[in-house]
Amino acid sequence: MSGGVDILVTTCRHATPPVRRLAREIAWSLGFAKRVNRGRMSFAEVIELAKSWKAERVIIVGRGLHGNPGLVSFVSTAEGEEGRLVLSLRLRGVVFSGLKRRPPKPEVKPPVASINTEEELAEVLALALNTIYLGAYTLEGLKAFSTFKRVVVLEPVRQKGFIGVIKFLEEGGEIGPKLLVRSFSRVGGQLV
Repeated sequence: MSGGVDILVTTCRHATPPVRRLAREIAWSLGFAKRVNRGRMSFAEVIELAKSWKAERVIIVGRGLHGNPGLVSFVSTAEGEEGRLVLSLRLRGVVFSGLKRRPPKPEVKPPVASINTEEELAEVLALALNTIYLGAYTLEGLKAFSTFKRVVVLEPVRQKGFIGVIKFLEEGGEIGPKLLVRSFSRVGGQLV
């Protein structure tokens, strides 16, 4: 199953339907990711599966308050740092996209951009996804891009309790879920 899978997306143990749905929509929106059912796999088994598929990262969607998605963790599978937590997003909420089927896979791995202002979280997210960071753009500027049709963006929110909203855009239109980020941490500790 190698070839075309850069990120493996799964859930925490005992995932609720909204957590499973977010994992599916993230994998679909990224395009170069593959979602797998966690089942009874241990964390070490998930890492080994990702390595066997030559995936560079594992994204784990976890439960929050009342069983809703509350945590998204990015874990490295690179040689020598298997199981190292790269980024952890604490979510304030999720707005699902309503995608009924997987959109076509993009030709290139989607980069990350900030909307209007440079944001540290956008740069860290690009590192966590193992892709490039484009910098700050307006929405109109991103629509004019001919190189990248699909982009992951961080739109800052100046409201108490939010850092920003992570969105998935294709040719300027939203195609994936909106992740309302409450806080994030760059942790280098081992999870295995």
